Amino acid sequence: MSGILDKKKRILDFIITEEGRNQAANGELRVHYASFSDIGAFYTEKSGSYAEDISDRICFEVNVKPQDKLVLENPPVFASDRIAKQPSLKPFQTKDFKINGTNIARAASDGKKLTQVLTGSEITNLADSICSSLSQNFKDMQIIGTFDPFDDSSDFEIFPESKTFTYQEFSSRRYGRRVRSTVDPRYCESLFQDERLAHLPNFMYLPPVNKLSSGENEPLGRYDNFNKKPIGGLRGLMGRLAGKDYVEFDFEETSRENNVLIQPIEFRKDGIKKLAIVDFGEFQDGDPESPGKRVFFVGKIYADSQGNSTYINIFTVIMD
Repeated sequence: MSGILDKKKRILDFIITEEGRNQAANGELRVHYASFSDIGAFYTEKSGSYAEDISDRICFEVNVKPQDKLVLENPPVFASDRIAKQPSLKPFQTKDFKINGTNIARAASDGKKLTQVLTGSEITNLADSICSSLSQNFKDMQIIGTFDPFDDSSDFEIFPESKTFTYQEFSSRRYGRRVRSTVDPRYCESLFQDERLAHLPNFMYLPPVNKLSSGENEPLGRYDNFNKKPIGGLRGLMGRLAGKDYVEFDFEETSRENNVLIQPIEFRKDGIKKLAIVDFGEFQDGDPESPGKRVFFVGKIYADSQGNSTYINIFTVIMD
């Protein structure tokens, strides 16, 4: 975005990014937040508190920059005639890396040429650097902010900074020995049958009815309900998670009002993939200091040979 101010009128020029145009074409563009940047402003040398008049300056037209992208995006899930697949990432560029599909390459100093395509253990070894590079795009936007004079802190710190945990793989006993159990997405419940979504109106069992002149509804027929029962809110979910491994992260320093952006990413020796998040909803609890919890499921979305999307859950995130 660029702005040109003169003495008589204000001109505001902006464009939609490539990802925004794709979402607009699919009817999915939703504007929730707006931010402003002074990256193109010229501040006075004396006071440095306000921008100089740029009416007589030559300004570049507004253009798309790599740092305009903050979120890794997956293309729509597609189906294969033979096997289920998971979508790869759309092209994404940072200061030090370029991502396309599952491939990651180091970017040259000029940001144009690729110097090295990462393979094997190089991807996992540079996982922290890649994640830091993703957040650098947000800093390079130079968004204008304000400080809350009534807030004790405006910093944002997570404790512990890095923490990992391991999980026990599902296994079964076969012919006297334990073998690892596997799941084929072709035989798992589709999204419209998933119990994690059964409480949402768009996924509920709604058989077709005929509305009579009296105002009552008459069923058009008898249809079996193949949906699973809902999990049962926060209490039902916590009952299912009882006894499972978990880790806790504390926000030691934060502002009174903040928006947390979470991007779960899977780093493997064969590339990088972004995990899918399912918003389970927000639930009230009895904690007087922090009422309410927001629950997210994190996993992968596959498509079977029939084109039905299937969600495979890996872990659950509870924001308190």
